[in-house]
Amino acid sequence: MRHMYLSLVLLLALTENILMNTVCRSGEKMRRGKCEDENECEIQPSICERNAACFNTAGSYFCQCHEGFTPPSPHNFTPADGIVCQDINECLVGSDDCGPNTTCNNTVGGYNCTCAHCKKFL
Repeated sequence: MRHMYLSLVLLLALTENILMNTVCRSGEKMRRGKCEDENECEIQPSICERNAACFNTAGSYFCQCHEGFTPPSPHNFTPADGIVCQDINECLVGSDDCGPNTTCNNTVGGYNCTCAHCKKFL
């Protein structure tokens, strides 16, 4: 019986050693003996540029430009792609919703409309 107990302890120690030596794939981290997804967006909040949002995926992540910005290539990207989110000039491309007698003013990430002929009231 003692020999069986010793064999069981040895088997358990070997199994634990094998589990501890498991190498996780890129984008994963060892937690409690298992490879789990590493949320790059939480670990490094500035991983995407300031005008982009980060989205975690299993083993990876991707960036998307904020509304009012556009990438010069595909919508999903990573910093390795070298993409910089660029401001959309809504006034220039005609996507503004300014009415007649107003002037469109582009802002970073958006625009505003000002009345061309309005009088200021105090």
